[in-house]
Amino acid sequence: MKNHWGGWSLQTKLSSCIIAVSLFIMATASLWFYDAVKNLRHAERIAEINACAEPFFNAIEALSFERGRSNVVLAAEAPISEQNREFIRGRRIQADSYLLMGEERLRRIDAALAERLLAEYKQFQLLQNQLDKQIQLPLAQRNPVIREEWIRQSTDFIFFIRDIIDSMGRRERTLGVFDIYHQFQLNCVEFRLFSGYSASVLTAAIANGQPLSPEDHREYLESRAKADYLWQQIHNDSADFNDPILEETLLRVYHKYYQVYRPMQTEILSQLLLKAVPKESGERLAAHSVPAFDSIFDLIAAINRETRTYVEQMTHKADFDFRIALSQFLLTFFFVAFFLIYFRTRLFAPLGRIVEGLQNILNGQQISGLETDVQRGDEIGLLARGTLALQEKVSEERRLLQLHERLATTDRLTGLFNREMLNQRLENMLAHADRYREPLSMILFDLDHFKTVNDTWGHPVGDEVLVQTAQTVKSVIRGADLLIRFGGEEFLILMPNTMEAGAVAAAEKIRGRLAETSHPSAGIVTASFGIAERATGEEFADWYKAADDALYQAKKTGRNCTVCHGSLRSSITPLRLQWVPEWNSGHPEIDAQHRLLIEMANEYFNVALNPQAKSDGALSLLTNLRRELATHFDFEERILEQIGYPKVEEHRRIHRELLRKAATLNESYQSGEVKLSSFVSFLVDDVVVGHMLQEDQLYYPLTREKFGSQHLI
Repeated sequence: MKNHWGGWSLQTKLSSCIIAVSLFIMATASLWFYDAVKNLRHAERIAEINACAEPFFNAIEALSFERGRSNVVLAAEAPISEQNREFIRGRRIQADSYLLMGEERLRRIDAALAERLLAEYKQFQLLQNQLDKQIQLPLAQRNPVIREEWIRQSTDFIFFIRDIIDSMGRRERTLGVFDIYHQFQLNCVEFRLFSGYSASVLTAAIANGQPLSPEDHREYLESRAKADYLWQQIHNDSADFNDPILEETLLRVYHKYYQVYRPMQTEILSQLLLKAVPKESGERLAAHSVPAFDSIFDLIAAINRETRTYVEQMTHKADFDFRIALSQFLLTFFFVAFFLIYFRTRLFAPLGRIVEGLQNILNGQQISGLETDVQRGDEIGLLARGTLALQEKVSEERRLLQLHERLATTDRLTGLFNREMLNQRLENMLAHADRYREPLSMILFDLDHFKTVNDTWGHPVGDEVLVQTAQTVKSVIRGADLLIRFGGEEFLILMPNTMEAGAVAAAEKIRGRLAETSHPSAGIVTASFGIAERATGEEFADWYKAADDALYQAKKTGRNCTVCHGSLRSSITPLRLQWVPEWNSGHPEIDAQHRLLIEMANEYFNVALNPQAKSDGALSLLTNLRRELATHFDFEERILEQIGYPKVEEHRRIHRELLRKAATLNESYQSGEVKLSSFVSFLVDDVVVGHMLQEDQLYYPLTREKFGSQHLI
């Protein structure tokens, strides 16, 4: 060991620091004593807040049941029954008792807030008096405004109590266990309020003897969605507790509400949307609602017990810390002071710079800030010098690795990805498509008579054809598509989020572009295409075989064509759309117009893809197609308005955009800015696949229900 301080090893320095700090260990009691007093007061305040919140939670339970049952009674035709009268009266007595208890405890915490609670409660009691008068009358004699006011004001009053609980919890916000428990209780309360309100809407409609109105249906769906969101939050938060009793209570809520009550609710809703349902259904629904909603408050009670246990443990710990804090007062003070001054400047800051340098190495960035540290003679200096040496070595290895990876995954001739890249990307692409139920299509193609090119012009010319083909295809496909040179003159394209019809359009576009490309020596070299859309969970080998079979059929058909393996199989050139039963909407006139548009599109495809086609004939067909599109769109919009389709305005906007695009293409063609093949993409991608097979499908359930299913075959 050297006898001067700067040459000591880091271990020696740390040992010396520990010995020195031990002389002042008694100083630690200062902070421990302070924390003990603070924690004890904090625990007492939390205990007071929790004791105040308990009766308010119980009051919310009683008020929630009163709100829901009163809403049902106000919607019923007959005056209130004796059973409902006793139910409401019992819940009201409970609410009064708990509110008075909570107000008394709240006054010790916040007198002003307690006074406000009393004022709000008096207003609510006035509303209860009006309610009591109205429910004695038949439905025809009741004031309809009372029911609306009852739902609004009772809900507001319940949420006011909920806000009181929340505001009390915020007084001792520590982001600790108590806050987690407290927020969990509030989430349970809101879950009960929204789930109870959705149940009340259904029960009230049943009691009223009328189908569920659109407005009530909207409120029902909104309340149920909010309840489901809160339940998901409750379920996620419960994992933090690791409490078997709480888990059992959660399972009981899930069983009684989601497995027993909610399916019954959904069944009655489907009937109630079409017609009134018997009042026995409402009685059955109400009978199951009480245990379902009681289980939610059982959950609140369970977490409240956990909260009390936590508060007791916190109080005990604070008392224990208070008793031992005085003996260690000076130790804590001096230890903390020395730790902050010495270890921060001599150890933590240098280590922080070194760690930052290592992180920069991981991120491929340059290191800076170690100039002073590398001059040190201890372990910090050694680490700093080693870090700089490591940067040089890692930089060189990273450069070599990138070069190796690029060579391993890239075809040297064409610059395209090779099979190795396919192997790396395939698993993630298949998993993504299965997880999100997205379509995934494969285009498999190879060059026609490529052996003849090599035999006639030699392999260098064949290589030029392959390179030009790769560049042509890359200019056509999307950035998300994966283009692979699969072997020889065979290429493979994986197209995420693309159905078979979209892959057909892309293949036809590539095929047309290749057919227009003349190579310097070999001339035009066409290609044959096989297409397969992957079924969910399908193995790659089976999927590839389907595309390969389609490619074989394309070769067998005569080459320079596209063949699909699926239900939209097309084995002729040019592309032809074929009507399938799934496209029927249920309305005979709409289906007839759709069939006519597809036939006209097919006729136009034949002209557009025929090099000898005359422009006058193409323009005539396009004009007729635009006219039929306008006629069909107008008729379809009138039918959608008639059946009450909610998205009719959005549908009308899409129609106008398609007509505008068709007109723009027509003008561009006449001016020579685009070729006839530009309409193929518009007709397939925009009109058929994008509109008829997607947007129109959204209203098919309504037209099929309205006009019957006799037209679906």
